[in-house]
Amino acid sequence: MTRAPAIVRHDPYLHMHKGLRAAMFDAIHRIGRMDVADAGEMQAALDQADSLLALMTVHIESQREHVCAAIEARRPGATRDIARDHDESLDGMAALHAEIATLRGAAPSARPEFVHRLYLELTGLTARCLARMHDDETQSRDLLWSLYSDREVIAIHDRLLASLEPHVLVEAIAWMARGLSLPELTELLAEVRRKLPPLVLEVALDQVRRQLDPSSWERLSQARGTRDGTGDPCRSFFLDHHCGR
Repeated sequence: MTRAPAIVRHDPYLHMHKGLRAAMFDAIHRIGRMDVADAGEMQAALDQADSLLALMTVHIESQREHVCAAIEARRPGATRDIARDHDESLDGMAALHAEIATLRGAAPSARPEFVHRLYLELTGLTARCLARMHDDETQSRDLLWSLYSDREVIAIHDRLLASLEPHVLVEAIAWMARGLSLPELTELLAEVRRKLPPLVLEVALDQVRRQLDPSSWERLSQARGTRDGTGDPCRSFFLDHHCGR
């Protein structure tokens, strides 16, 4: 007997969560190896940590406004634990922002102690967020699927995307380029090509290219061109000049 193929449903968490994991792991690595005696290196690492916390904050707030609200609309009380976890995460992010600000103004002799504390707290926050994200990608996702059709889930996801500022979208897409497989990134770019304004799309694709080595960019361009059926895969990205044309 042959087994029926599994039904593939739209997963609103997959791409963004892979991007967030890439961003969190990179920030931890950079803070951990940071030389506090190098002012430029320290500033760049702390700027990245601040940007990560801002991106995570927007992610939580947009999830609350769109995904959790949708679940609550059809299953009141179902996101009570999620809301509590979100509150704890937001409190942790605010505390880390304060730690980063303190480190920026610390005397050189005090920096090593502050950096180590920041490293440990960022690692702890990441661990808690990873656990929450796993629950989102299993329990919350399955609950959303049980309450909404795929068309409705996509509509929820589209409203979430439309609510984000362009610079947030560009930053998120750049990190997703670091975290997604080639097929996943090809799928993401097909989606954003349909949904983003041309100028925002061009900036986003430029950021994607910056995250990839030349071989990966070429493979991505070929995959995108094959999917579109175009003779010029780079043209399908509106970025001929980035392909050396």
